[in-house]
Amino acid sequence: MSTGALVERAVSQQQLLSVQTKSKWQQVFSDPVAGLRVLPNCIAFGDVHNQGENKILVAHFDEEQHKALLKVYSGSSLIEEHVLADVPCGVMCTISDESTVPMVAVAASDGLFVFKNLRPFFRFTLPPADVLEAERDLWINARNESANPQQLFDDLKALRSTGAKLCPRSMTYLAMDPDQRPAFLEGVREIPVKQKGVFTCLTSLAHKSQGDGPQCPIICTEDGQIFVLHPSDFSALFNISVNSAITCACASGVYEMDYRITVVTRDKLVYTVKNGELSEPFELHSLALAITRVQKHLMIACENNVLYSYTTKGKIAWQSKQPSRITCLCEVWYKPKLLRACCIGLADGQVKMYNSTELIDSFSIEGCVTMLSFGNIWRDTYVLAIVTETGGFTLRRLRKGAEFKAIKSAVGAPAEQRIRINVPTKSRLYLDQSQREKDHAKSMHHSFQGDLQLVRVHTAREYVKALTASLAPASALNGASFQLGVKVQGIGPMFKLTVSVQATSGATTNLLKLALEWDEEMYQVSDSVALLPALVPGISYEKSFMAECIIEEPISAPLSVHLYSPERTLPIITAVVSMPISEPPISVR
Repeated sequence: MSTGALVERAVSQQQLLSVQTKSKWQQVFSDPVAGLRVLPNCIAFGDVHNQGENKILVAHFDEEQHKALLKVYSGSSLIEEHVLADVPCGVMCTISDESTVPMVAVAASDGLFVFKNLRPFFRFTLPPADVLEAERDLWINARNESANPQQLFDDLKALRSTGAKLCPRSMTYLAMDPDQRPAFLEGVREIPVKQKGVFTCLTSLAHKSQGDGPQCPIICTEDGQIFVLHPSDFSALFNISVNSAITCACASGVYEMDYRITVVTRDKLVYTVKNGELSEPFELHSLALAITRVQKHLMIACENNVLYSYTTKGKIAWQSKQPSRITCLCEVWYKPKLLRACCIGLADGQVKMYNSTELIDSFSIEGCVTMLSFGNIWRDTYVLAIVTETGGFTLRRLRKGAEFKAIKSAVGAPAEQRIRINVPTKSRLYLDQSQREKDHAKSMHHSFQGDLQLVRVHTAREYVKALTASLAPASALNGASFQLGVKVQGIGPMFKLTVSVQATSGATTNLLKLALEWDEEMYQVSDSVALLPALVPGISYEKSFMAECIIEEPISAPLSVHLYSPERTLPIITAVVSMPISEPPISVR
């Protein structure tokens, strides 16, 4: 071998050693022939034996034996296998409020199977979904022996063309060959039509507090149902539905305090359930493969090979176009460094880690990555479980003290635009108020119009009440208008009331009188009625009355002055006088 070749080989070995030394991950186990076939969320970490050491739980479907299995790994060793009832769509580990013995929950078909000490413990069965009334009537009519299979096929096909969602029996019947339909119809003739619910994904939500405490299972179904179950008896705490089948979901927060559940449907719509209330959805650019939450951002991997970061309001914060197809996504919660991130697996074997804004790590393995799961197995030992398309199973341990720094900013706004500006408090309040008015302009306008109409109605009612009771400052009689004013003089116990009356328009009016109304237990009035002369418009007439306060307590009561005419039963105009408090009499020696 030449000297140049030796030098080149030495340099390549040195570079390989340098890369291995700088890598944040150490491969601890690899089994390329493990034969695992797993769906998203089918790998979990939990201390199933309550020994202080987490095991790796893998729920997969064995194609050779045609059965579903729950495999339990202790590090790199397979220690147990348990047969499942159906193909699993999710697995999780939790504890109850009354006991610290961990439980494993596996979602498969229409049941949530709970294992305690890895033994069957409980099963939550999904209630059957509703069948369309028109579809049920078709199958009831088909019970007659004279029913025509071709007519039933045409009716079901026409019902499906209207956009109705048919039950599995109807879909199976529509997919059959014409010669198989009579036998199928004969076999199900007496069986009532039902639509069994099917679970599509499983996630979890903290019940009372964050941490390793009880977790509420959250299961989503094919018909758009979302169930939140109690961690102890697995009863339904909360149930809500959306308009389409749910493909993936994630949750954050605490159920008994503040929480958010985000789901993605096959219609590319993202719904958020915040504290039991369903918000308006926003639409994705492509079908979603998986979703997780990193801090305040929703990380969504889509079929168009793009990793999107959405805000909680549905706006794209940034996006990253990948060189190959995205196959899976998982959440990363590294407690020693308080790091929250997400990992994505690509079809070309790359594994990339992103925080809420940028790429922080990447490495490659052999084969197409189909499943990723990050978790803790012992104290500060964290591993990344990787499953490949060929069924291979790999464990990579995160080195202690690993530091994650930005490698390359995600596609989107430059890094300078993510630097927060120190905005003054008044300016920030103004901007927040402006944004609130923009977001709620319609509701604020409706509220303003409602309040305005309410003020108008109250004003009109009070005005009518004042006219009816003659309490207005001005009134009219036979085309003549009058104004009434009262002036109180004195400090008590004697008061002088000077009443002024003026006709503001109309003809001269005769036979009008003034009368006083008072509380006889508090005041004494002499000559309480006075006859007015003919009132000429524009001239003010005055009459005086004397009122004496006959009690010594420092209180007062209103006194009314009425202007009335023999032609009316009600006063023309009334003035209510607020009398001052009478001063006690002073004796001078």
